[in-house]
Order: sequence, then structure tokens, then C-alpha cells
Amino acid sequence: AGQGGGGMHRDHLMFAFLAGFALGSPALAGSESIFADDFENGTACAWGVAGPDLCGLFAHTGTDLYRLDPNTFELILVGPFNTGGPSINDIAIDKNDRMVGVSLFKLWSIDRTSGAATEISDFDGSTDGLTSLAFVPLNEGDPNSAERLITIGASGNVYEVNSLTGATTLLGNLGLSSGSQIRAGGDLVSVRGLGTFATVAVGNTPTDPDCLATIDTTTWAATLVGATSTEFDKVFGLGYWGGRVLGFVDDGSGAGTGRIIDIDTATGVGTLTETTSQRWFGAAVATDAPVAP
Repeated sequence: AGQGGGGMHRDHLMFAFLAGFALGSPALAGSESIFADDFENGTACAWGVAGPDLCGLFAHTGTDLYRLDPNTFELILVGPFNTGGPSINDIAIDKNDRMVGVSLFKLWSIDRTSGAATEISDFDGSTDGLTSLAFVPLNEGDPNSAERLITIGASGNVYEVNSLTGATTLLGNLGLSSGSQIRAGGDLVSVRGLGTFATVAVGNTPTDPDCLATIDTTTWAATLVGATSTEFDKVFGLGYWGGRVLGFVDDGSGAGTGRIIDIDTATGVGTLTETTSQRWFGAAVATDAPVAP
């Protein structure tokens, strides 16, 4: 599933520029008004206030950054990356709301208010098809803990990325499930007080559905959630907000569409929430995203 089969990541080398906005959709059942601290300006980030929101749940295509309002499920276009050519394959946000992204060969700084990407350095991600990306706290229970930029490769290897130079350091491997290698399936998300989740693939069949897994950030071993898969393939974006794990699916160049799914953290099964006109390449939330609804 996803890039877990070891092939070129996400069918991203050839794609049409995506256009249009997703229509607003019904609010998530039982959702509350959600707030989070914005460490950059010391004010509360609230959905629905005037001006651009600087924190929250973000998702993206290869060319454009979007923000998802978790109260209304409205997708809001932030703006184009304007990389000059390369697709952004994934993004990550740290506790200070700094956003970075990766293309096949470069690391980028991304402005969350405009979507504009600025090259930081070359990225050696081509060595293992590195894609899944997230900032992960050294101590998930400590709000002041330092963080590492983590990525997972097609072989299941886990790396730390130097966010200034793009260099990678091998940390470990996701391990095996019933004798089969667990591989990167699409994305990684880490939230303080919650833990670290990833969408993963098991074995070598690239069309199998992705699975949800928890990640032990000491050993980097993955543990599959539930007895089955998400029932969706190419879950290339993974986000968390107020008690919900949300997956962002790329339906491929033939369909030209994507889907947003709600993944049950007890069973690992995904439920379709919305079909969109965007093909999703990744998603991210800050590591201080709200844990409770």
C-alpha cells in the first residue's frame, strides 16, 4: 500500500495541477469548539475568527496547501507552494508551529499563512524512498521537550532528518508483523499526550490497504492497531485533532480525486467522511494539537 511496496512514492512524478476548492461538509458528529495555543504570537488559535488561522490541521496536494476546519470540515485553500517544479510529498509541524516539507530531493520551509515554500537544503530522501514525515517529541509527556524530525522509508527504516541540512540518521526499523516487513504506508503523526501513529503497509503487495499502527519512539517498532486494515489504500496524509485520527487518501491520477477518512484508534478501520476534488499527498498537525474533543 502507498509507497510501502518500494516503488516511486505516491505516483507523484506525473500529475495534473489540481484546481478547485472542496465544498464545505457537515460538521463531525459530537465535535466541540476546538482551540489550541499558538506559540508564535501567544494568542489562542480559534476556527472561524477573522484573518488567517496559523494553527490547526493542514493537508496538501503536490502543489497546494490547505487547512481543514475540524469543526465544520471545510477545506480552505491556503495557497500554492510555488516550488518551481518539485511536488511537496509531505509536511510536518513542530510545537512552535514551524512547518517544513520534503520533495524527492529537497527540504523546504513552508509559510503556513501563504503556502509559499522556500528551499532549505538538499535532502537525501531518495536513498530509501523516504516520505512519512513528522516532528516527534523526545518525551511525549513533556510539553517543553525537544523534538526530532522523523521520516520512514519504504523498507521500514526510521530516520531522523536534520531540519537545517537535510541529512538523515538511521534510528531503527518498524519491524515485522506475522513474519512480514512493516513498511511506510503514507504518513506519520505525533501529538503530546497521545503518542505517535503511522499508516503502514505489511508485506510487498502495493495494492493492499494501509494499516494504522502505533510507534514506540524508543525502539521505533510498530504495533498494528486492531485485527484488520483501514480498508483504504494510499492513505498518504495522517492528522489528529480533538480525539480523531483523520486520513487523507490519494485516489490516483486516473480518478483525480481524494478522500478524507476517520480512522478508529481502537479497531484501525477507516470510515469515509468526504470525497474531495484534491489528490492528497500529505497532512500534518503541530505536536501540541488538542488531544481531547
